[in-house]
Amino acid sequence: MILLHLFTGVISTSLLFLVILFARSRNKKFTALNWFFIIAEIIYLAFIIELVAGFIEEGAPQAALVIGSIFGSVAVIGAVLVLRFIILKKISHRNYETE
Repeated sequence: MILLHLFTGVISTSLLFLVILFARSRNKKFTALNWFFIIAEIIYLAFIIELVAGFIEEGAPQAALVIGSIFGSVAVIGAVLVLRFIILKKISHRNYETE
C-alpha cells in the first residue's frame, strides 16, 4: 500500500507538470482563479485515490467501491469542466463593428 501512496504523489505531480507544459507550448496565460481550479481538481483526484486505498487497506472493499463511485463521478464531471472551460478554452475572434 505504501507504493500506492507514492504513485498517487507521482501521478498528481505529473498532472500538474503536464498542465504547465501544455500551457507553455500553447502560450496560454492562466489567471490565478484558473490555477486554483486546476490545482483543486488535482488535489481532489489524489484525495479520492487515497480514500479508496484507505478503505481497501482497512478491509472494506464494498465501502471503497461505493465511495469511489460517488466521489469518482463528481471528480470526472469536475475534470471535464476544468478541461473544457479552462484548459481547452478557445478565444473568440469575432469582429464587432460599430455603426
